[in-house]
Amino acid sequence: MKGGIIITILHLKEAMAPNFNINEDYKLRKFDFDFMAEFILKNEKYFLSKKNVVWGYENREYVLVKKIETMTQDDVYEIQTIAENAMDEFVNLTENHMSTHITVFIQSSNIDDNIKNNIKNISIKKSYMWGIKGWSDVRVIVFDCINKNFTFNKASKEIINFYKEVLL
Repeated sequence: MKGGIIITILHLKEAMAPNFNINEDYKLRKFDFDFMAEFILKNEKYFLSKKNVVWGYENREYVLVKKIETMTQDDVYEIQTIAENAMDEFVNLTENHMSTHITVFIQSSNIDDNIKNNIKNISIKKSYMWGIKGWSDVRVIVFDCINKNFTFNKASKEIINFYKEVLL
């Protein structure tokens, strides 16, 4: 079993490093993070040469990682503010934008049941021009490093297994 405040963040960073660009000590407006990971996937189909693009799309994923010693209800509100700021900051509606996923990963200890319920109910999604210009959503994952369990919102279900493999 892996654990500890520093070891957990370090393991996560090492697991993401091969596929993500890692920015240490990242600051998003007034919020400080241990690191931010960025993944950009661009696909294009050409006709005869690269100047003749038939179609293309771009998927982006950003992971904001922060440790909070003891999580409070104010921290849940802060997570929602962080997520909304991140959407404004990271979503780049280019011609080929398809999706942007923003994951807020928080490491804490002894999380109250009310806070767990509030985290599970966080739902932040945006569709741009009825989905024609793409969409974005926010995933929230909180890892309790003492009890070794995860609390996450519905949007995080498709990626939670990665975090479980890395941190448990």
